[in-house]
Amino acid sequence: MPKDDLVLATAPDGRAHELAVRSRRDDRLGVGGLVLGGVLAGTGAGLIGYGEDDSHPAALGAGAGVAALGAAVVVTSIVLVERGGHERERAIAAFNQDAPPSCH
Repeated sequence: MPKDDLVLATAPDGRAHELAVRSRRDDRLGVGGLVLGGVLAGTGAGLIGYGEDDSHPAALGAGAGVAALGAAVVVTSIVLVERGGHERERAIAAFNQDAPPSCH
């Protein structure tokens, strides 16, 4: 397998290949979402701090909303990464079950 690339390794087996592609997609979306969620949560916290210091209720409200959105994105990203791991395990199991012994 080139660089342990599950997508390439499972190419001969349609079912395993589809699961491997979904696993990779979920992992990439999850990692990207973790970064985006962290940025949103940090921005929201900054807006909350600005609103508290200068008594700007609009900044407080916007900061709370952005921080909540960031937290939701982080939670969703964790779920995606976890699901990607499960899809990877299923792809390996499907490949081992369906592939001829010469491919193992």
